[in-house]
Amino acid sequence: MKKELNILIIEGNHEEAVLLKESLLVISSIKFVKTLKQAIKEIQNFEFEIIFLDLELSDSTGMNTLSEVLKYAEKTTVIVFSGLEDKKVGLEAIHRGAQDYLVTGSLNSDMLSRIVNYSIKRKQGERIIKDSAMRWLSTFNAMSDSVSIIDNDGFLIEYNSATLDMFDISEKDVKTRHCWDIVHNLSEPIENCPIVRMKNSKKHESMVFQDSERWLEVSVDPICDSEGNIKGAVHVVSDITSSKQAEIELKNQFNTYYTLLQNLNGMVYNCENDNKWTMNFVSEGCFNLTGYKPEDLIQNKKIAFMDIILSEYRDIIWGEWQDQLKRQETVEMTYQIKTASGKIKWVWERGQGVFDEKGKLLNLEGYITDITERKNAEDQIARDLEVKDTLLKELYHRTKNNMQVISSMLKMQAQHSENEFIHESFKEIIHKIQAMSLVHQKLYQAEDLSRINLKEYIEDILKLLMISYNIRSELFSFKLDLKNVFVTIDSATPLGLVLNELISNVFKHSFPDNRKGKLKISMEQEESGDINIQLTDNGVGFSPGFNPEKTESMGLQTAYSLVNYQLNGSLSYKVKDGLSWFIKFNDAKNKLRV
Repeated sequence: MKKELNILIIEGNHEEAVLLKESLLVISSIKFVKTLKQAIKEIQNFEFEIIFLDLELSDSTGMNTLSEVLKYAEKTTVIVFSGLEDKKVGLEAIHRGAQDYLVTGSLNSDMLSRIVNYSIKRKQGERIIKDSAMRWLSTFNAMSDSVSIIDNDGFLIEYNSATLDMFDISEKDVKTRHCWDIVHNLSEPIENCPIVRMKNSKKHESMVFQDSERWLEVSVDPICDSEGNIKGAVHVVSDITSSKQAEIELKNQFNTYYTLLQNLNGMVYNCENDNKWTMNFVSEGCFNLTGYKPEDLIQNKKIAFMDIILSEYRDIIWGEWQDQLKRQETVEMTYQIKTASGKIKWVWERGQGVFDEKGKLLNLEGYITDITERKNAEDQIARDLEVKDTLLKELYHRTKNNMQVISSMLKMQAQHSENEFIHESFKEIIHKIQAMSLVHQKLYQAEDLSRINLKEYIEDILKLLMISYNIRSELFSFKLDLKNVFVTIDSATPLGLVLNELISNVFKHSFPDNRKGKLKISMEQEESGDINIQLTDNGVGFSPGFNPEKTESMGLQTAYSLVNYQLNGSLSYKVKDGLSWFIKFNDAKNKLRV
């Protein structure tokens, strides 16, 4: 069902008004007024789709009547009618804003219906066009770029508000100045002006330039008539300062990185994960490394990088790369290459895969550098260490053998004497020589020629002394609580002599008349590095008043001296249900021997 139209008839002649009303009544809801004053009141209080207006009213006549009505009914369809057929008046009315001019004598309801429908559609079309134009104008002025239409002389016909803001120009000035005056502050087109070039090429032209602190881009597109003649142009100026600054910064960074790459003592690369290691990019360091120019390796133009690698390493390198790519981890390896001149070099490579956001492998990138001098130096050091190791072992072996010879000679010499004191003296000397010889034996057997395992050393000294003093297991019980502690030869030798003295005294003096006894030896190392050794027996201990530090016994005096001056430690004792000795020292003062 069609919407009923609201129509206002402004007619001073009652008969014509009645005729018009009767013709429209079928399709419309009609109001009727006689004067302009009444009409304005109705227009202000009610919305009409169509107004039929008689120009000759009691309170207003002629075109003034139309102007006053349009002032209040700007968006309403206004149709002027009259009983006289006057074309001049009709044309002027339409020119002033009326939709149509009708002669009442020739009207009927069908004709009025067609006129009304046509007028409504025409008005709606005008509104759509006007609304579209307003939306376009709103968008046009919302643009941050300066957009304008220029004529063939370079003057601005249309322009948006950004044009005024960008060039700080007034509405008055913008219409009197050429575009090159507004943009460049010049009286004639700039060299390489895109407008001039556009007129010759009849296509889009542009340029970028710096205006004081701004970077601007000017784009020009021709406006042509149906015959292809240029009638003007769309002129766009964009402020690209931020993007240009970012571009300059990026370019500076690129130049910095490029300079760095070219001066690296090695080769930076990007390559495919294929059986040729096909190079996509190679830095200039490639020439010093391989003897080949970058362009020789890129896309395998002259030689593939795989062919430079010595054959015995190729499968190893391929396998290592594929394993690390599966885990998306970094690859590090050393191998040998053959340069363009035939020279063999050791190289070190570090690289990784480049993956997209879905984890798909794109290519490989990394760095390869010459380590030939370092590798040769390492090999020489290894050979020197091997020779030194052999010499040290030989030295320890010969020292041990020489001490055993001296020990054997002392035993033989002691057998020629029946003096018990001489026998005991020689025996003690032999024990000391064996303790020192044991140090060299341990070093000879050890992988680390600079340190001795004290736990093993103490166990061996105890075994040697048990054999020497013919200690029977049924008379003695031993408890060893020894942690693995390593010391240098500078600590092991004096400590061995001290332990030899203290353990020998236990076997000789602590259990007279073949009494059964117990001996406990414990050792641990604190976080500070201090080493604590404790020897405890349940023997007779010291007699009352005895002071081992002031005794004339050469053995105990030597033990105190060795602990105090060579080990820089302390030696103390306690007599309670036997005798306990406490040794404390720190091996850190003795540097490693190589």
